[in-house]
Formats: sequence, structure tokens, C-alpha cells
Amino acid sequence: PQNIAAMLLCIFGALVGLSLGGSMAGEVDVPMAIQLQIVSSIIAPWLLVRFMMVLPEENAGIRENLRTYLVYLPAAITLILLPIVGWKGGQPVQWFRTARLFEYAVGFLGAAGVAVFNYYHSHSAKTKQQMRIVLLSVLAALIPVMLLNVIPLAIFRQVIVPPGISILFVGFIPLGMGYA
Repeated sequence: PQNIAAMLLCIFGALVGLSLGGSMAGEVDVPMAIQLQIVSSIIAPWLLVRFMMVLPEENAGIRENLRTYLVYLPAAITLILLPIVGWKGGQPVQWFRTARLFEYAVGFLGAAGVAVFNYYHSHSAKTKQQMRIVLLSVLAALIPVMLLNVIPLAIFRQVIVPPGISILFVGFIPLGMGYA
């Protein structure tokens, strides 16, 4: 009950579920589903980064450090800008959607980077194994999203598969964390 890492993982799992559900509900024009999907998917990667920062028992000092909350700054800025410049005519603006995809990639790369850092700086074999599993699950989520959405969008200005489908790969993250 008092474990911040467990709470962050629970909230991350709920946000991934909301993102997936919002994506599917948006396909059948459920009101506010797209907005719910966008907001939950903006917050989720940064929540994962903070989770990775406080996860290992060896990072107990980081848990109490208030500067770790700065990791939410990109999500906060994006959420503030979303209603101001991210919507036009009730639809997400294309350039803002592209910016969000890059933000997702940066957030997940940040989580992978923290997992690598935790792996190399941990003293416990158990922590090293957990970080290896978590890193592999983050990469299993990140690589398909990058290859199917972010890179094609940057090069060809279109995605290979809809973002709602590629978000399914994010499910590898809670599975890997649960296994770890």
C-alpha cells in the first residue's frame, strides 16, 4: 500500500487501458473517446519514466526527491497546449499529432534509458534481471511504434498502421513489468 512504484505501475496500467479503450471507442464515434485516448497516452510514457526511476530498491533516495516530478513537465506542457493549438474543428491537428508521436517515442526511449541506467548501476543480481526484462518489454513496445508510426510519419507524412493499432504493442510493458 505504501509502495510508490506499485502505485505508478497501477496508474500506468490504467492509462494504457484507457488509451486502448479510447482508441477503439473513437473508431465507432463514442463522444469524448478520442480526447480520453489522447490525454491518457500523453501522460503514460512519462509515468513510465518516473516508475523506472523509483522501481529498484536501490533507488530509495530518488523516491523522496521532488525533482523526479519534473519528468512530468513534457506531458503537462502538451496537455496545456492541446486545447490551445492541438484541436481545430473538433479534430486533432495533424502537426500536433506528429509532435505527440515524437513525444511518445521520447518518453519510451527515456524509460528504456532509465532501465539501462538501473541495470548497469544496480548491485543486486535480482535487480539486474528485473531491469533486463523491463528493458526488453519497453523495447518490444517501442520498436514497432517507431517502425510503424513515428518514422513513416516523419519521412512519408503517413503511418503504416493506425496509431490505435500500434498502441497495442504498449501492452508489452505492463506484461514485462508484471513478469519482472
